Amino acid sequence: MAAPPLAAPAPASLADASDIVGTWVSKNGPERLVIEANGRLHTCYSTGRSGNAAMGWWRVGTAGHYKVEFTAASTASCQGRPTALRMYHDSVVGQATLSKGELALFIGGESPPDVYVRATAR
Repeated sequence: MAAPPLAAPAPASLADASDIVGTWVSKNGPERLVIEANGRLHTCYSTGRSGNAAMGWWRVGTAGHYKVEFTAASTASCQGRPTALRMYHDSVVGQATLSKGELALFIGGESPPDVYVRATAR
């Protein structure tokens, strides 16, 4: 059964989440995870290659945990704003955690998680 979609977060619920906002770089390749203060997020590739790029929403969960939902496939290049290519029939839901300057992204039961560092830290 598909998880119910996350509602777009209210800006007030994101006010204390500045620690997650920004551009994150995968430790394993050219993928970037861009998390915006307005509750939107998207993935892209620094090489501009096509790939599994997606866009959606995030919101604050419990301390140090954030709920994420990818709702559409998007353009893969990190140049400019992402464009939705097609909506997913079922959104992809997961969570992100922050620990020791790294963001771990757990999606759909994948293990181990994808790990990212801040773009400025690399």
